[in-house]
Amino acid sequence: MRLLYCLLFALCLPLQAAPLALTSGNDYAPFADQDLPGGGLATRVVRAVFERLGEPIRVDWLPWKRGYALTLEGRYAATFPYIHSPEREALFHYSEPIFVGKSYLYTLKTRTLILSEAGLRGRSLCVPLGWSLPQSPILVAAIHSGAMQVERPADLAACAQMVRLGRADAFNAQELIAEQVLLEVGLSSQFQRSAEPVMAVELALIAAKQQAGSAELVARFNQALRAMREDGSYQRLLSVR
Repeated sequence: MRLLYCLLFALCLPLQAAPLALTSGNDYAPFADQDLPGGGLATRVVRAVFERLGEPIRVDWLPWKRGYALTLEGRYAATFPYIHSPEREALFHYSEPIFVGKSYLYTLKTRTLILSEAGLRGRSLCVPLGWSLPQSPILVAAIHSGAMQVERPADLAACAQMVRLGRADAFNAQELIAEQVLLEVGLSSQFQRSAEPVMAVELALIAAKQQAGSAELVARFNQALRAMREDGSYQRLLSVR
């Protein structure tokens, strides 16, 4: 009889939903890396948004390419942080920006790179594998015409080393990311940033359009993110490094 009561009691307990499965990747400091405090700035924002929604989440740290593919397949509800690109926008719903910044070109102080058709001809730009090409019209035109070559190493640290060794002329990155990487590889004093940004950068959470409920998920995420911006909690999260 006691066993029967225990079984009945267990059946009456509310079923707890499994955490929403999200994925992100490493080596994208200060925004995403499992070894950063809270997983990085973007991860802290995403966790806070879902906490406000009252929805438990699980963040799995995977190689970027694999996490992206598994999210597209529906194995994960969403992935982050990603910048806009025409290819991704055809496949994914984008949230409102988790972070807004600017991307610059970085070159050695001993070399100059002129952002013009003639200045880019015969030069090479380093863009890590899996990263979107910069959307600056002058760079897009130079790359698509073949006037400027693109090098694709594994990560941004490799790009910095390639530029240092003369195997590439420049790399582009959001300024906080570039500063962090150059500091880590000990090259901060050797590089300079372009005077003007080459593009605006908006980092977002993305969910595959082909998955049921993904549009609603992003809409709820956006609503909570806007509320955090309005009450100041979003700004407080970004102020903690």
